[in-house]
Amino acid sequence: QRKKERQEETDKYFELHKRCNAKYFFNLMSWTSENTYGKKLILHADNTPLIRAICFFFSKDERFETELKFDLNKGLLIRGVSGLGKTYLFRCIEKNEIRPLDIVSMIDISENVKEEGSYDLQYKNMLYLDDVGTEEPIVNHYGTKINWFKNFIEMYYLKNKPFNRLVISTNNSFDEIEGKYGFRVRSRVKDMFNIIDVQGKDMRG
Repeated sequence: QRKKERQEETDKYFELHKRCNAKYFFNLMSWTSENTYGKKLILHADNTPLIRAICFFFSKDERFETELKFDLNKGLLIRGVSGLGKTYLFRCIEKNEIRPLDIVSMIDISENVKEEGSYDLQYKNMLYLDDVGTEEPIVNHYGTKINWFKNFIEMYYLKNKPFNRLVISTNNSFDEIEGKYGFRVRSRVKDMFNIIDVQGKDMRG
């Protein structure tokens, strides 16, 4: 009976993986944009490479490596100025069936650390840290200086290989990341993530 149940679980997983392909993620992104957020997903030269990368990455499509020359064992670092719709695209797929996503703002984390002295990051799914570098990197909690993101990345690097369950967005260059979190974090980040630069104009205004 246990062998039969294990086989059923295996079959269910492979069926889910087959169904949740790159097209599934694109259709989910389009549907959620229109039906949850009330706006049609518009494709243009600036966001198409990111959309393609997201769909390949979350479906573990080999084209992520063969065509885009990225690494499926690494996470995603999405880099670009505010207002390009980076986080919006991930919000449109966060409730997918196979690799759901927990989205947490670094600004909220920083405020919590300032008040409580720590932030217990609870996540059971893939993790998206939004707006890394826009928060106050070193906060003072009753005389104790805390650099939460620095501590998080160094611990994650040691304990969570491969790194493909982590996504971060930032508008900081590597020099700015080093200035806020130190050279070790800069080095770790370059090793942990596929770097995707997003260009374009602010879509909010």
